Amino acid sequence: MSIVTLDTISLSQICHAFTLAFSDYEVPVHVTDEMLQEMIISRDIRLERSFGSIDSGGQLTGVILCAYRTYADGHRMYIATMGVLPDYRSLGIGSALLKKALQCAKHHQVYRVQLEVLEHNIAAQNLYHRAGFSIHRLLRCYRTEAAQLKAITHALSGELVDRQVYQELDHDRYLPYIPSWQYDVPSVLNGYDQSAVLVIKENYSIKGFGTVYRNNGSVAQVGIRDQTQIIPLLAALAHVSPASQIRVMNIASTCAVCTQLDYAGWENFINQYEMYYELHEMPSHSAHMIKPPS
Repeated sequence: MSIVTLDTISLSQICHAFTLAFSDYEVPVHVTDEMLQEMIISRDIRLERSFGSIDSGGQLTGVILCAYRTYADGHRMYIATMGVLPDYRSLGIGSALLKKALQCAKHHQVYRVQLEVLEHNIAAQNLYHRAGFSIHRLLRCYRTEAAQLKAITHALSGELVDRQVYQELDHDRYLPYIPSWQYDVPSVLNGYDQSAVLVIKENYSIKGFGTVYRNNGSVAQVGIRDQTQIIPLLAALAHVSPASQIRVMNIASTCAVCTQLDYAGWENFINQYEMYYELHEMPSHSAHMIKPPS
């Protein structure tokens, strides 16, 4: 087995390996070239800093896709996905790919590596724990039928805004949770043409906003000062997406949004743990730091 950077592998080969690796996953995944390209752009994945394992016959047997960003508190890396083909598991490939990715992160002065792993994927959790990762928080995902939301008579009315207005929003002021990497502000900005951002105003003052990906109905961010208005805000988002289901993704389990969705009877269809690996001490002067769980 040899390990190579993924910028030396075609997108189609990566897609094929990705799909095979997750064919028996709790949530089976099928990725097209176009979908992978969108993921690379939105999540800031660097193929020259991502890795694949190659067997003696030249087959791609495992992949780890790594994204890099610089925040106010320093450089971070995000493991967007890691998977090994079923026939090649238990051979140490996952550990080798993860070790290579962490070495690359250290070389590029990353202070934190983060990822998400499904709540019931114990094997993957054990792999990450052995590598030095620890659980930071539990993230919940909910869904409901769009038709039910659209039937709500007290849906809020809002204004669709352009990229510049969204970028200038004080996101932290309205969001009652810190978004995960793939639903954070940079990800939305990177794929803004796929999104709809609805701003709710009252007497010309912004009281909240929501972000939904039009094609699949996934809500990336939802926040409003009056938490009892979460469902009416989501109803408003349902009207700007043609998707048959609306899904609220990766909400911190301790957040009031979860309370509102549970009360409204939304299906909590999957949960993930967000895990951290600290490579360097966080700079003491940094702003907007994510506090560790108590």
